[in-house]
Amino acid sequence: MRLSPEQQARAESFLAYFLCWADRMEWIVPEIHIRACVWLATKGPVAVLRCFRGFGKSTLLAVYNAWRYKENPAWRLLHQGDQDGTAYKTSRDTKRVLSKHPMTRHMVIRGESSFWW
Repeated sequence: MRLSPEQQARAESFLAYFLCWADRMEWIVPEIHIRACVWLATKGPVAVLRCFRGFGKSTLLAVYNAWRYKENPAWRLLHQGDQDGTAYKTSRDTKRVLSKHPMTRHMVIRGESSFWW
């Protein structure tokens, strides 16, 4: 996949954020997650992430949401899951990443998870 310089910078920024979090969480990061990170960072404004069961979509999306919020606190995402609980969990996880990630723990996070959901 050929990336423009802007896309390359975004991919590197998100990948660094994700890998920093993965290191903190002591995850082993498979190649497919790195590819998903690049895709998420360089996709257009509307996209659907569809992966196999057990891929870690919600976890990856929570880290992505936190990174996007770090880049632009006015940014919003519509997350739809097969159940309301899935969307709520992702919102809760996003807040947790923001509050505990070394690059964003200084940010003031307002609102309960239900506000984010």
